[in-house]
Amino acid sequence: ILTHYPKDLETGMSITRQEARLSEEQQKNITAPEFILRLMETISFSARESEFVDQKSGVSARMGIGIYEAVMAGAERRMVKAGDRTTCLRVADIYSAIPAINGKVEMVYEGEQEGPYNVAVNLIIQSIRKEFEKHFPVEEKKRKGDKKPLDPYREITRWFSAGNALILPADMKDGDYALAMSEVPGLADLIDKHLSDLGPAEKYAGMELLLHGLAAMSKISVRTLNEEVHFSDLLGSIFNGAAGADNDEF
Repeated sequence: ILTHYPKDLETGMSITRQEARLSEEQQKNITAPEFILRLMETISFSARESEFVDQKSGVSARMGIGIYEAVMAGAERRMVKAGDRTTCLRVADIYSAIPAINGKVEMVYEGEQEGPYNVAVNLIIQSIRKEFEKHFPVEEKKRKGDKKPLDPYREITRWFSAGNALILPADMKDGDYALAMSEVPGLADLIDKHLSDLGPAEKYAGMELLLHGLAAMSKISVRTLNEEVHFSDLLGSIFNGAAGADNDEF
């Protein structure tokens, strides 16, 4: 049973869907999973709670609309570059909305010091984690007789700690995206258990949500290099970062 979503969030989603200006092609060819629509709308709510955002000037209701339009446009651009006729929104597509986020909020001094780009990225990460926590366990459960709690993500984290990595280019074809996700053991089983209502194409976006959520919980690492999303072992990523090999900009 999912945690109840605030009525304000559901209302915001309804307004966003009604007011967003999407082309007929976007509406016809791009599938938008409910969990990604909620995630996008949550960004506005996260902004209204952020210490970096000027709460006196408020966060416009049009922020959610701008995010939705930007993400759909980014997905359409990806679809065309990949040569796909249809596609499903991916979690990484949400980073296409960074300009839309920055254009709808005013920063306090601390936010300006942090940098508008970094504030927007942090808002997205917070929203990803909130949506992740709605669906997946965030605490390890201890079974009777076990000395240590059972980690539901151990199969996934062990795969990454064994030196494996998952690389998702920005213009990756949907077929290749599905194959890449299927390489990570344990992902499909967790989606079937906790997000069983997803359609075939949406399932792989759910897998990406799970990975981004684990990164937000510091169980694995996520970074981008040359417009490619890299998921890898957290410890190995820390050592690579110490060597100056990272470029964490989206």
